[in-house]
Amino acid sequence: MIILTEATPNPDALKFRPEMNLTDGASASFERQDFDPSASPLAAALFGLAGVGRVFVAADFITIVREPKGPAWDQLRYEVIALLAEQLASGGPVLGDVAAPTVAADEIESEIRQVLGLHVNPAVAQDGGDIAYDRFEPDSGVLWIRMRGACGGCPS
Repeated sequence: MIILTEATPNPDALKFRPEMNLTDGASASFERQDFDPSASPLAAALFGLAGVGRVFVAADFITIVREPKGPAWDQLRYEVIALLAEQLASGGPVLGDVAAPTVAADEIESEIRQVLGLHVNPAVAQDGGDIAYDRFEPDSGVLWIRMRGACGGCPS
C-alpha cells in the first residue's frame, strides 16, 4: 500500500495520504489523553506508538501530531507508515460511531457552516487540518470553532 506524507505548517504534525478513502466523509479528532479506543480502532493502534499525541482522521488523509518530547519525525514517520499500511490492509474499521453534525438551527448558523465547508476547510485540509463548527452566539457575534489535525496547536 502506498502512503504519501506531506509536511504541514505545524512542525509537530505530519499528514499521511493513503491510496484509499478512509471514511464516507466523516472526520474525527482524538487525543491520547482520555481516548476511548472504541471511537477509532485506527487511532487506538496509532496511540500504541510512542510519541503520537493526537490523531485527526479525515475522508482521505490522517494527520498525526507528535508529542514534543517524543521521537523525531525521521524515526516516527516510518513507524506510522508501517502501522497504517498494516491496519488499512486488514480492512478493519477506521472510526467507531461518529456523531453526525447537528442540523443548522437558524439561517446564520447554516451560512457559517456553508462558508466553513466550501471555502475554509478545503484550504485548511491541504495543510492536514480541519476547522469544526462549535457554536455561534448571535447576541455577541462570537463564533466558536475547534481547530483539529495539524491546525490544533499550530504555531502559524
